Amino acid sequence: MRATSLITCCGQKCSRLNMIKGPQIKYFLAFFVLYCLVVFVMAFRHNPHFQTINLDSWPTPVKMPYTHPVQFSKPGAPVTAPVFEYRGNNKRQGWVTVDRQPKSLTEVWKTEPLNIGVHKAMKSVPAVDASGVYVGSDSGWFFKFDHQGKKVWSYFASSATKGFHATAVLDENFVYVGAYNGIMYCLRKENGELVWAHQLGGFIGSSALLTKNFLYVGVETEKDGFLAKLDARNGEIVWRGTFTGAPVHSSPALDEKSGTVVIANIFGSVSAIEEETGNYSMILQTGDAIRSTASIANGVAFITSYDHWIYALDITTKKVVWKKEYKESLLSSVTIDQDSNIGYIATTSSLFAFSLQDGHSLWQNDFPANPTAGTPVLLKGKTDSSLLIACGGDSLCVVNAKNGKSIVRKKMNGTLNSMPSVFDNKIYVSLQEKAGLQVFSY
Repeated sequence: MRATSLITCCGQKCSRLNMIKGPQIKYFLAFFVLYCLVVFVMAFRHNPHFQTINLDSWPTPVKMPYTHPVQFSKPGAPVTAPVFEYRGNNKRQGWVTVDRQPKSLTEVWKTEPLNIGVHKAMKSVPAVDASGVYVGSDSGWFFKFDHQGKKVWSYFASSATKGFHATAVLDENFVYVGAYNGIMYCLRKENGELVWAHQLGGFIGSSALLTKNFLYVGVETEKDGFLAKLDARNGEIVWRGTFTGAPVHSSPALDEKSGTVVIANIFGSVSAIEEETGNYSMILQTGDAIRSTASIANGVAFITSYDHWIYALDITTKKVVWKKEYKESLLSSVTIDQDSNIGYIATTSSLFAFSLQDGHSLWQNDFPANPTAGTPVLLKGKTDSSLLIACGGDSLCVVNAKNGKSIVRKKMNGTLNSMPSVFDNKIYVSLQEKAGLQVFSY
């Protein structure tokens, strides 16, 4: 049989193979396809367009004990007090001060879709300050945009299947954010340069808390979770807390007066952890999963559960002050107006205001045809206040905080499953599916 001559090329690697007989062709073609696939994957992983660091130098994630932090560049600037935190402050109260209330909403700019290919959801809340807008995507990218909507830089977290579920915390110089690959990152705000990174566990889905040069981070393994305290300057672990018994999806909240960090897990238990030592104690076991974040006011932690109950816990005595049952499972965190002693919470069909003192209802706004999603954000003005909440699946609603009456309803480009951010009389939302970041002025 006449010899067959094949010239094959894959990427930049070419070879000439001679004397391959007919029956051997199918085996050769199978090998050839596999070879090209391997070359393509390696090219993708090492293409600087997709990432900012060389994966050859990246520490392989391992089980306990975890790897040490890797310093990629010197900070060059000190850690400062946070200028943006998830839910507004380290008590996670969920409010922001404004100089005027929304009467109407007008789109200012929007981006192309941020979740492409692997995931559709957007869990990361836009972190916004005077320097720009910082947001992560489920597809593994973290972005910075300027206030005109132009992308300044992007960072790829080395895994398109384990992206950013958490919201970043910002100080004057750095971005601190955990990814669902279990790595905590510190990036330079100016250019996205990686300052340090630390593999803390299997997953990081909660948003870190920054105070006094330290980060508190909720970390997950396959079947458990814990709280870690890091030095924000270099990523070194100060202490790693006791396992809580289940993965932690809620974010840590801090009661500064008692020096206690409160965090919950998906098996429904709430833990109090000493800020200085990491000593752990369980203060409550609810009847179902907790995916909300505790909110703290006057030494009391308010937290919701899938068991339909909201609980008020005295952090010092570790006792339930009061609890109240709702008709639906609760995913929303409690938004707090400490000055007025009022709390706000959303179910899938209604928005409620209640007394922080005893939990009795003050008003209720039902959205039977326009279900709510996420947690309300309180806009506190000098004389009046309002609440922002996702409603109707693809709309943003503004509600009077005093009486619950609807003020504005604005259709968005997609579905909002996280919370809006507010900065300089603008509202920022990160949308899922075929939408991206959308910004409204008021």
